[in-house]
Amino acid sequence: MTFSHLKFIVLLTLVTGCVSQPKTELGENNQLQRTQQLESIDNWTLTGRLAIKDPNQANTLSFNWQRSNDAQLLLLYGSFGITYATLSESNDLATLELSDNKIYQSDNVEELLLNVLGYPLPIAHLDYWVRGLPYPDEQSDLTYDALGYLKTIHYKQWTISFKKYQHYETYNNLALPGKIKVTNGEVTLQFSLRKWQVGTTL
Repeated sequence: MTFSHLKFIVLLTLVTGCVSQPKTELGENNQLQRTQQLESIDNWTLTGRLAIKDPNQANTLSFNWQRSNDAQLLLLYGSFGITYATLSESNDLATLELSDNKIYQSDNVEELLLNVLGYPLPIAHLDYWVRGLPYPDEQSDLTYDALGYLKTIHYKQWTISFKKYQHYETYNNLALPGKIKVTNGEVTLQFSLRKWQVGTTL
């Protein structure tokens, strides 16, 4: 194992650790079991990087996303660990606080992010996409890779591409996305998911 491989594994380690990806094709029963396992993940802490690009800006942020059944907290960090924005949501009220201490609130979290930050961040959909699932009850075009993992989602103006999966010992080596590219017209969001900690609560 090279030093770069070792460093990469360390960055992606969960409390229970991660393992190399098995090259096993999913059968129908395994696919159903995998979907049920992914749907059961509803509490987590997820960290990584988000690269945003549109005709007017290009920015790269770090993020820490804590999610539970009925609440969430998303921290976006700029250079030198300076907090760029803090999003909290509970009881159907979303609050966004920026680095200049201005506070905005709305009962529609995605409209709040678009109006204040200036770019779409479909966080309700990301709840599913980061787990490798399509958003439920929507007419989406789905493709799968040779192993049976979700590869692309096409929904209205959105295209979601799953570039990489990482297997973890949690949930019997369940594979979770490692890199996701989201495009909406001229806006591109690229997520590098560095560390999952499943089962945490706010």
